[in-house]
Amino acid sequence: MAAKRNFDSEEVLDGVMRTFWSHGYRGTSLEDLARATGLRKGSLHNAFGNKEDLFLLALERYAQLFDRRLDNALDDPDPYRAIERFLEAIVERMSDSFNPRGCLSTYACIEWQDLPPKAAAKVSHTLAGLEEQLTKIIKKGQQQSNFASDKDARSLARFLIATTRGMATLHKVTGDLDTVRDVANCAIGVLK
Repeated sequence: MAAKRNFDSEEVLDGVMRTFWSHGYRGTSLEDLARATGLRKGSLHNAFGNKEDLFLLALERYAQLFDRRLDNALDDPDPYRAIERFLEAIVERMSDSFNPRGCLSTYACIEWQDLPPKAAAKVSHTLAGLEEQLTKIIKKGQQQSNFASDKDARSLARFLIATTRGMATLHKVTGDLDTVRDVANCAIGVLK
C-alpha cells in the first residue's frame, strides 16, 4: 500500500519555483529544495522526480501563475495597448514583494547552456512562442499605423524580448522599480 501524501502539491511547487527563481538552476541543490518545501529529499524525489523534473515543474508553475497574465495582456485587440499591458504586467510581477526579484524564465535563458536537455528545449520553445506572438501583434500594429512600419516586426519582437530580459536583470540587481518602469516606457516608444 502506498503511503499517503501529507502535503499540498501546489505549495511544494511554489517553494520549488521560488527557490529556482532566487538561485537559478545551477545555484539550487536538492537540499535547498528540500529545505524550501519542508520535505525530505527522498520524498521530494518520489513525489516529483529529479532536479530536472522539479525545474520543469517550476517552469510550468511559473507559467500558470505569471505567463497567463502576459498572455491576457497580449490578447488585447488593440496592438499598442497589448504591448503596453504586456510591459505593465511584467513590471507588476516585479512589484510584488512576495516574489523573488527578476524573472525565472530570464534566469533560465541565462543558464540555458547549463540546463539539462528537456529544460533547455522547454526554455527555447517558450521563447520562440513569445517571439511569434509579439511579431504578429507588432505586424498588426504596423498595418493599423500604431507602430512604425519602417522597422521589421520580428526584429522589434526580438528587441522587446531582449528588453524584458534586461528589465528582469536590472530588477534582480537593483530592485529599483522606477528603473524598470523607465525601460518599459522607452521600449514602447521605440515601436512608434
